[in-house]
Amino acid sequence: MRSLSCVAIALAMTCSCAAAYGSGTILFARPINGAYNGQLVQTGAALFTINDNGTNLKERTPLAANAWYVPSGVAAYGPGQWLTRNFSPDGLSIQYFYGQSTDPSAGGPTSGKYYTMNLDTGATQALFDGSNDNAAPGLGYLAWGPESSNAIAYASPIDGTTPACVYLMQPDGSNKHSLWCTPTQVTVSGGAVPTAGIDTIRWAGNGQRLLAFVRYMPNGGYYEHAAVFRIEVQTGVGTLIDTNAVDAASGDISYDGTKILYQKYGGSCADWNPKAVSINLCVRDMRTGHIHSVLPQGIWKTWGQYGVWWAGHWDFPLLLSPDGSQVAFMYQSTGVYEADVYVINSDGTNLRQLTAQGPIQNPLAVEWVPVAWSPDGKQLLVNRTTTPAYGATDQTWPSEVHILTADGLRDWKVTTGYALDWHKP
Repeated sequence: MRSLSCVAIALAMTCSCAAAYGSGTILFARPINGAYNGQLVQTGAALFTINDNGTNLKERTPLAANAWYVPSGVAAYGPGQWLTRNFSPDGLSIQYFYGQSTDPSAGGPTSGKYYTMNLDTGATQALFDGSNDNAAPGLGYLAWGPESSNAIAYASPIDGTTPACVYLMQPDGSNKHSLWCTPTQVTVSGGAVPTAGIDTIRWAGNGQRLLAFVRYMPNGGYYEHAAVFRIEVQTGVGTLIDTNAVDAASGDISYDGTKILYQKYGGSCADWNPKAVSINLCVRDMRTGHIHSVLPQGIWKTWGQYGVWWAGHWDFPLLLSPDGSQVAFMYQSTGVYEADVYVINSDGTNLRQLTAQGPIQNPLAVEWVPVAWSPDGKQLLVNRTTTPAYGATDQTWPSEVHILTADGLRDWKVTTGYALDWHKP
């Protein structure tokens, strides 16, 4: 994960309102910048909201040095690949993690608290007792459920001790209860191995199911993998979807929970080799049990350094449209220092590039990072971030918030900053 000094959030306080867009609200972060060890870096942050047509910009938390506001304490190192639901179902409240650190290179605050905030009144409420929700065994991966549930899901413990469990609670912090706990072992190629914690939670849009990634070290493997589980919210029953998935985990679940999107090591989505160096993008249809690779043969590159698809983007986000018909992802073409957003139908047809590669001068690279689909699957909220060149004294990682149409025909710059979530009725 990246350090907070590398979180791609913006420098400026201006917004571009080139086109009226819609009635949604975007939650995003902006930094405060300062000098640290002779470099210009991000030394603090604040949360803002803005209408997705670029109007009604509001500062929600104080923009102050040494203060960091992120989606989850687990992801205190920056938004990274993990995408969560920060908005309440009605869009009137948000949940977030607040921590403090005087060292912007330390990888994020080592202590902090989870809060909810009423956006109308500004009133905040801590969700857990104690002074530090990061303290072992730790809490994390908070995600606010959709309207049918209006519950917040979270994981504990997050320090690697077992069993790790998924919990639910009410938005005021009451009625905390365990929903599902990881098995102590998972059976993989070569036999059973112990599990080592939960790395992501993702809600299905109908609130009836949750997706959880459980990490483990495979037999004979070199790095941690993940097992993918689907959890029934009403019964607490967890179903193993697949193993040999990539960790750090990145994946998604359709609105009704019948399609699961994830990365998997191996030459195909049926590969079980724990030492495989290639990676596939896989979709499983829970109605049929069928698992297939999404991308055409040759698109997904094998292990390598700069110039392959995942160079610098190991923790990149994967987004499945609500109806499960489309997949959005980042892709870096060989020899190009820009990772663009692509969309493909989940059956592997109609691959298209939504963002254009442009000239890159001072930055080392440009990343277009998908954040959220609109409910109708016609638009995508994305961030455009620029990475400073190695050795540059300005290490502030400026970013812009954009909305793209899924057909690739329109691109609206909404504001400067790093989008975290999108509430769109």
